[in-house]
Amino acid sequence: GVTACLALEETLIYALLLGLICFMAVGRKRGFTLPALVKMAWDGGKTSFPVLRVLVFIGCLTALWRASGTIPFFVYYGIKMITPRFFILIAFLLTAALSFGIGTSFGTAGTAGVVLMILARSGGVNELITAGAVMSGAYFGERCSPASSSSLFAVTLSGADSGKNLKMMLKTSILPTLVTIAVYGILSWKNPIRSVEMTVLDEMGRKFSMSWMTLIPAAVLLSLALSGGKVMYAVAVSAFTAGLAAAWLQGEAVKDVLIWAVMGYKPGAGELSAVLSGGGIISMKNVLLIVIISSTYSGIFRGTGMLDNVHEKAALLAKHTG
Repeated sequence: GVTACLALEETLIYALLLGLICFMAVGRKRGFTLPALVKMAWDGGKTSFPVLRVLVFIGCLTALWRASGTIPFFVYYGIKMITPRFFILIAFLLTAALSFGIGTSFGTAGTAGVVLMILARSGGVNELITAGAVMSGAYFGERCSPASSSSLFAVTLSGADSGKNLKMMLKTSILPTLVTIAVYGILSWKNPIRSVEMTVLDEMGRKFSMSWMTLIPAAVLLSLALSGGKVMYAVAVSAFTAGLAAAWLQGEAVKDVLIWAVMGYKPGAGELSAVLSGGGIISMKNVLLIVIISSTYSGIFRGTGMLDNVHEKAALLAKHTG
């Protein structure tokens, strides 16, 4: 089902629904009634509610960080640092820094990633290597950011301690990140960019106030999350701060800011529209459904015991390996 959805470029929701039907069919074959299986699925789905609240706020945050100038600031000054021999390396470092702040690979690839690919294409850099650098950096934050929805989902379902999990993710990422930096450093040196098309950046500089104060939403998010506070509160406060920055620093109407938080940011016509449009609660609808359906699996597995044998073997392996 997953393979078919990927091949047809359809949402994974269809594959997950098919999986849910199959698991419920297995449960029926094991003698469980349909109402009992529905209750198991509901009990599993309820475990995702804390994650869903965070995802809603992350949707707001991804739109308001655009409107406030936070993401444009990262992109604008990050790309300004580009030197011909280090374009690919900076592509990785910039997307890693942005994804660590925002906690989402989609938001990073859809903003800084788009600009970097435009520059790579116009500057004669190998596009496949640049795409690899962008995706590597984007997934750094998906794994290590305190605002990562993926990590939060895993922690919530497994019952692990979020603080310990974050420390472990950061600790185990040090060596791979250093190796990745070295690899992209070599590739950068061998694939220099010939020219840098600054049209998008110039338009970004005219549209936004690039004051250092646009970084306040990012500083709020990281300081609250890394100090041990709940991720939901950190993301919510950061989104609220970004909304204030959009209205105060960028001169946007409060009404527009509220609409963007729900429907996604729209900077108007021009090249910036393709780079910065997006975010908002509406952008998370597929993710929310995927999280809910995935969570129902755990309730069925737990209620029917169909994975008990696998669980015992995994626990035994964990006991030996640590």
